[in-house]
Amino acid sequence: MMDLAVCDTCTLIQLRKGEILYCLNQLFTGVYLPQAVVAECQDAETLEEIKQLNCFKVQTARHLLPVKLGPGEREAISLALELGNAVFGSPYKPVAGLKSNGLSKAKVKVS
Repeated sequence: MMDLAVCDTCTLIQLRKGEILYCLNQLFTGVYLPQAVVAECQDAETLEEIKQLNCFKVQTARHLLPVKLGPGEREAISLALELGNAVFGSPYKPVAGLKSNGLSKAKVKVS
């Protein structure tokens, strides 16, 4: 089992649509959702499943990185860095955002 995971909005919705959202608590000892991700998530079914699974910890990042990303992605990356040994999951923009903003993938594991 891996240590920690931090999810952004797109990741949550895609995992729920694939009916595998429940797998996160089997793969990680802790699964964190930044407050901005919860606020961003307009998918009622995803929010309901998150509540039912009761394995997610909602946490606000103390310091937001000065990067040009959406609020959820920005806070998710910031929180992953603050937590230390955390895997950040997003299939789209954050990877490009990390590179274009000069952040090293060594600092945050992008899956």
